[in-house]
Amino acid sequence: CWQGWWRGSAQSVRERPRRSVGVLELPGPVFMLGLPKCGTTSLQHALESAGYFALHCYAPKPWGRDPSDRFVGRLMTKAVASGQNALALLPHGVNAITQMDCWWIDWESREADGPSEVRAFGIFPQMTLLEELDRAYPTAKFILSTRSP
Repeated sequence: CWQGWWRGSAQSVRERPRRSVGVLELPGPVFMLGLPKCGTTSLQHALESAGYFALHCYAPKPWGRDPSDRFVGRLMTKAVASGQNALALLPHGVNAITQMDCWWIDWESREADGPSEVRAFGIFPQMTLLEELDRAYPTAKFILSTRSP
């Protein structure tokens, strides 16, 4: 998920051409339940080549005012907390999520001459929203990938 972020991909997710599958309607959505380093990027490329509008870790720009709004999982969690379906705050047409967990660090200054406070956040919607995803998307496919220790 970091490769495209650091390289500054020439095309945003919204601009990336998607392959048409003709009259075949894509089933979905597809949710990857595995953790990072369990094939999420490979699955991302496979789903994109099959015509899915898949997101991996980051939501397309423009992001909201909150820096954490750049993360797919954060937007999914916010949507469910506000009574919407999990994909409601993502771009229209997204039908696959290959990495929804996210974590970030916030630095907060207490005073100009005082120490800073570091707060770390991590969310794992593939665990906390699993029942909601299953209920909201009855035709969804769930893929669980694992990795040997």
